Amino acid sequence: MNANSAIQTPTSTTRESPGSVFLGILLFLIAGAGWVLLETPGDQATRFTGHQIAGGLLFGGYLVIMAVLLAGILKGFPRWVMPYLSYGVIFGLYISNASTPGLSIFGIQLWAKALWGVRACVPMILVILIAAAFWRSLIKPLQKFVDKILEDWTLVAFGIFGLLPLIAILMDEVDHNFSFPILAIAEGILVAGALLYMLIRKPLPRFLALVLSAALSVILMGSASSYYWQTHTMILDPYRIVPTGVPVDFVEMLLMGLRMALGIMVLFLPTLALWYYGTKRRSHGSISPQGL
Repeated sequence: MNANSAIQTPTSTTRESPGSVFLGILLFLIAGAGWVLLETPGDQATRFTGHQIAGGLLFGGYLVIMAVLLAGILKGFPRWVMPYLSYGVIFGLYISNASTPGLSIFGIQLWAKALWGVRACVPMILVILIAAAFWRSLIKPLQKFVDKILEDWTLVAFGIFGLLPLIAILMDEVDHNFSFPILAIAEGILVAGALLYMLIRKPLPRFLALVLSAALSVILMGSASSYYWQTHTMILDPYRIVPTGVPVDFVEMLLMGLRMALGIMVLFLPTLALWYYGTKRRSHGSISPQGL
């Protein structure tokens, strides 16, 4: 029995099991909590504890994310695997060009000031090698991946949605007392969006759940960032952030959030092209109908 015949995955309108629903939101819980705890407010001891936990979630949690990704590939790319694939690739590339001075996980220092470089890509490389060994090919899993996307046009949208926990970088350099609650709400909205996506059976409502939650989260983050930098300014020598005393332009604040949300919406456009392509194929009887 080969890998293709041994693996059965739900169709695009099948009700997901509780385990699948949990896996669909697990990435957003891990990554979201990690990014939020990097903004832990309070005294030095509280912030240090928060950063330690955040390091464990972002870097130790990344290994969990890679393990779930591998399991998803071996299962034939079920719906919940898509954000693990996109987040895994982009987070690895992001960290490979970054250093983490002072960051440690449970007291273990991580490369000090050195760039992570190729070390950040080792988990993804291992996933590829193990998956290739299981499928006995690199082509077969790619074919399965394409087949799943053509079967369910919302999968690409869920993959794009998996990048959104990274919007936390909008709060970089912002005072933690301000950024912590904003970021917690924004990441919570993403968890809710992923949960709705996994629970809803019809493709179009699933897609709209992702788009609306993405828009709400980004509008909140963009508007909050605009508000903060309207009321504060950065001075480099010596480095400090001080209040400006300038009145807030609430229209500009909202427009900033809306512009950023519009930019995120552009990322979802390829999904609509897949929807159109899938509709044409179904009209010719190439694939079974999904409905909306």
